[in-house]
Amino acid sequence: MTSRRQIGAGCGRASAATLPKPPGESPVARSIKLTTSLSVRCYSPAPAPRGGARGIATIEAMCGRYAFYKAHPELRHLGRKEIDEHGRKTPPIELPLFEAYNVAPTQDALVLRIGEDGAPRADLLRWGLVPPWAKDLKFGARCINARSEEAAKKPAFRAAWKARRCVVPADGFYEWDSAAKPKRPWYFSHAKGDALGFAGLWESWTDKATGEVVDTFTVLTRAAYPKVRPVHDRSPLILPPDRWDGWLDPARRDPAPVLDGVPDPHLAAWPVSYLVSNARNQGAELIEPVAAK
Repeated sequence: MTSRRQIGAGCGRASAATLPKPPGESPVARSIKLTTSLSVRCYSPAPAPRGGARGIATIEAMCGRYAFYKAHPELRHLGRKEIDEHGRKTPPIELPLFEAYNVAPTQDALVLRIGEDGAPRADLLRWGLVPPWAKDLKFGARCINARSEEAAKKPAFRAAWKARRCVVPADGFYEWDSAAKPKRPWYFSHAKGDALGFAGLWESWTDKATGEVVDTFTVLTRAAYPKVRPVHDRSPLILPPDRWDGWLDPARRDPAPVLDGVPDPHLAAWPVSYLVSNARNQGAELIEPVAAK
């Protein structure tokens, strides 16, 4: 029997909530072992720069970092999951799973998708989409983002575009202002504190050597919203809650109409500390405003 990397499945990789951690470090903080040759240059206007702690790549692609840390009441019902796809009992997911102020590529992150029973559910998936035909998981480092204008035709994304879509809940996301020296990170969130829902795609990849199944996802992007444009030319594609069901519906083979006329989100933005550039750093101080220089 194959195993699946998914919270509560009782097999595969441990969830971020159970990983051992150094004192004072958030459970979601873990090393991102990417080489600069595997940086997300396919979807970034510039290669990811070298730097950060040893074994850590500083990712400044769009969208390469985000935060999800609030307990949004409107999402709690999606966290109830007692039976997995193999019929095993699993503990229900409580939202939020952890305070994630610095979610980064290759980490497990929460996504909303349609389960086998046809109902929305919350699962932990690895960030960086790996299509079934990929040789190994390293492929995902190049697929943390997918341009919404092109995803339907790209080999890595076109199958998921038709049938495996997800919503990635977030409280905000980070962008780096390339005009500043060094590049200054900015934080963008809903002006009223509501949850943001990034449009995403997901896939399952099977390790041929072990039979383990790993579910992975990517975040769709679009031309920058007006609030983001002074800092970056791309933004995550943010869906209002009334578009989530239509986007997730697996019976809809062409989801493009769901994206038509999507209103711009009401965003707030401010510069934040350079600490966010290192994926090991976590904590509320990462989203606190600082003076832009």
